[in-house]
Amino acid sequence: MTFVSGHRPSVASVTEGRWSVLGTDVWWRFGRVDGEPRRVAYAWVEHLVRSREGLPWRGLHRESVAAKPRLVGSESVDFSISHSGDAVLVAVARGVRVGADVEAAPFTAFDSIALRRRMLTPAEAEELPRLRPEDARTHLARLWTAKEAVAKATGEGLASDFRTLAVPAPPTWRGRPVEACLAVIDDHPHPTTRHLTLETS
Repeated sequence: MTFVSGHRPSVASVTEGRWSVLGTDVWWRFGRVDGEPRRVAYAWVEHLVRSREGLPWRGLHRESVAAKPRLVGSESVDFSISHSGDAVLVAVARGVRVGADVEAAPFTAFDSIALRRRMLTPAEAEELPRLRPEDARTHLARLWTAKEAVAKATGEGLASDFRTLAVPAPPTWRGRPVEACLAVIDDHPHPTTRHLTLETS
């Protein structure tokens, strides 16, 4: 199955950047969009492949429904997409594996005790009651996006046991509308993560 985008979305707000890490550049684009987020994400991947990696666009190929799509003719370049509500995050990198995850507020899913038990390490669970209740949701969203990004980068996805996956999640503030994180992994066992802030216009 091959995907060719050709879709030019309208964008409510967007920021784009480069993260130099592990000897390569991760090109990312992050925004709130008007339009179908999945189509927007694939259009952004095409843009980054063409403009930042300087490669011809030959579309995406998926071996099976369960497999992650790959760039046609560019085996050394990896990409990751994520969307939540109207928020979209994509990342493209050469020579490493990359993961991206985004969650849009109000983060009510993280009120679930069952989800907290499934996602928190013992240390993270011990720390959570020390937070003000109004800060807990945002902190949990920040932890989740980091863990999900790492799981995408490693290729394990939701099969990962998040209870054993400790990730850095620096403090954030209440009312933050979107949490987003990138993760990169190479031949070393420990991924590198970076949290992003959406600049709104």
